[in-house]
Amino acid sequence: MAPCELGSNPPQTQERTKTMLMTIAILLILLWLLGIVTSYTIGGFIHILLVIAIIVFLVRIIQGRRVL
Repeated sequence: MAPCELGSNPPQTQERTKTMLMTIAILLILLWLLGIVTSYTIGGFIHILLVIAIIVFLVRIIQGRRVL
């Protein structure tokens, strides 16, 4: 197994990170939709989570990584 360069991730780690971030983003979007449909009081918290998901999405685009 060859050593990795400093600051680079092996392809397997990049794939796991991509999968984890996509799972979190989908979960946050589903929770946001659930908050809109079910309750007015928890809606603020769900919207904060949605904003975090959008920020993660934008950071991935800015870093030049594939989004999907």
